[in-house]
Amino acid sequence: MPEPTAALFRALFDSHPHPQWIVDRESYVVLLANPAAGQAFGCAAGELMGKRIRDLQSPDGEKSRGDGHGRSEDRVTQGGVWRFQRHDGSEFLGEITSAELTWDGRQARLVVARDVTEREASHRDLREREARQSTAVENVPECVVTADGEGRILEFNAAAERVFGYARADVVGREIADVLVPAESRERHRRGLAHYSATGERHIIGRSVEMRALRADGSTVWVEILVSAVVLDGQTMFAAHIRDLTEAKRSERQISTFYAICQILAEGAGMAHTARETLRVVCEIGDWDIGLVWNVDRGTELLRLSEVWRGRRLPMEPFEQKSRELSFRRGIGLPGRVWQKGAAHWVPDISSDPNFPRASVALACGLRSGFAFPIRAGAGVGAEVLGVVEFFSHELRTFEREMQDTFSAVGLLLGQYSEHRRQEDRLRETNEMLQALLTASPLAIIQLDRDLTVRFWNAAAERMFGWTAREILGRPYPVMVPAEKRAEFKRLCDELLKGGELRGIETWRKRKDGSRVNIYLSAVPLRSDAGEITGLLGVVAEMRLPPPPGPRL
Repeated sequence: MPEPTAALFRALFDSHPHPQWIVDRESYVVLLANPAAGQAFGCAAGELMGKRIRDLQSPDGEKSRGDGHGRSEDRVTQGGVWRFQRHDGSEFLGEITSAELTWDGRQARLVVARDVTEREASHRDLREREARQSTAVENVPECVVTADGEGRILEFNAAAERVFGYARADVVGREIADVLVPAESRERHRRGLAHYSATGERHIIGRSVEMRALRADGSTVWVEILVSAVVLDGQTMFAAHIRDLTEAKRSERQISTFYAICQILAEGAGMAHTARETLRVVCEIGDWDIGLVWNVDRGTELLRLSEVWRGRRLPMEPFEQKSRELSFRRGIGLPGRVWQKGAAHWVPDISSDPNFPRASVALACGLRSGFAFPIRAGAGVGAEVLGVVEFFSHELRTFEREMQDTFSAVGLLLGQYSEHRRQEDRLRETNEMLQALLTASPLAIIQLDRDLTVRFWNAAAERMFGWTAREILGRPYPVMVPAEKRAEFKRLCDELLKGGELRGIETWRKRKDGSRVNIYLSAVPLRSDAGEITGLLGVVAEMRLPPPPGPRL
């Protein structure tokens, strides 16, 4: 090149802040290196001249990012990010750009290597951080669902897949309202989202809320949801941490139902009042829309409607009227099937049940699922069925073994109550029924006196903790309270002995074999006729934890 041009090139070459070499196109030998190249390699620039490109690379010769693989010197000089070794053995990453030129009559290449070691390290840290976060989100036991500012799902972890029954690939990109929000709440959800986007005002964001969420099969599940909102690069994102409350709600309903029915039976009122109150408390506690009691007419061998309780959420009058017009033989309709089997029966989807004479009016009223159990005169096989109790919901309800067991016990108690009401000693028989309730309960029921000595220990307590009633009665209750829970136990007992009540306390105890059992505990003080506290009554449900998350397939 002309002398002035060569001088200008050399001045620019030597003053360039990034390492530069001129490399022979055939041999890949360095013909010239600038001072920045010497600094990058920790030596004088002249020491690089005469070396081949492969001599400057890291011994493993791997390219960290870019096209191709291997130690091809031609590929190195063409571009990409490559590892190079300094004079002291350390390494740096160079991002290569190059241009063809003629140098002293040779075909050569000007190679510029920008040091991107710190940048690549930052990128690697970011990728590793994202990978760790992704792994953490994927494997946390609670559901994590993220969405963009318009409510479209961005992430749906494995726990969410298990709880809601959707595959991640099927919901990403869909509006969260269509996937998880029940139909009757979607418009309110969308209005809330639009209001937040327009004003930034927070209503449920940042606080824990309990609500029903939709599952893939159309059923709903109670969840606790905490939504947070963040702004990244000017875009709003929402992250919802969701806890499945199915087990907690189920245990709460079991305990609450037994408490309520104990109180109803203790009133000693007539059977009609008892039946109506039973329908009311079960519908309110279990969130059913309507409850009905059918009595067996022994003269005609037909089931006839006797009592109805309906909520105000849906117009139930047509369904009630249709039910009053009908009577059922054994095996016909939901009541007839329960009468024939002498056992509880679920109808998960009324629309697909071929033996449901009231289906059209039920569906017109918005009912979708039903459940019924018998009122029985005794617990033995072949015991007489006195009647049938039905409940219906506008939601799809799936089979629940615990609730079926609970209502089977309730049906037995109602049957015994009906029979015992015919006898003169109503108070004595009521007390016997209450004793039967405590004994037959699928929940552990424990009575302590003021000294915390065990005075009652039912069969469910035996199954749950391993001690028989004979082993435990008369002993101090703390025998199954582990040392680390003694302070908590004393605090709870002190609260009860002062007249307080406990509802749904989550804690744990130990079994006879030393193993741990997680429980929900509710308890009330027992009082004498004079109002003095004479002891404590506790109802305990085992808390079944979900299985740990497994690997995603």
